[in-house]
Amino acid sequence: MENEKSEELMAEVIKILFRIKRYTNKLKNKQCKTLKDEDDVGKRWVETPYKMNKMNQTKKWKKQ
Repeated sequence: MENEKSEELMAEVIKILFRIKRYTNKLKNKQCKTLKDEDDVGKRWVETPYKMNKMNQTKKWKKQ
């Protein structure tokens, strides 16, 4: 009787552990998608302010 209960408990614990593992893997995958490579991040940071400046310049020209 006790042996069966302990087996059931172990099964529950293993299920929970697998859920935690799956969740952490999902988080890791999300982080990898947002930060693929350091080079990629560097390019993105260089490109976006430049594009923003160009947009601001065009708006200024239209206002004048």
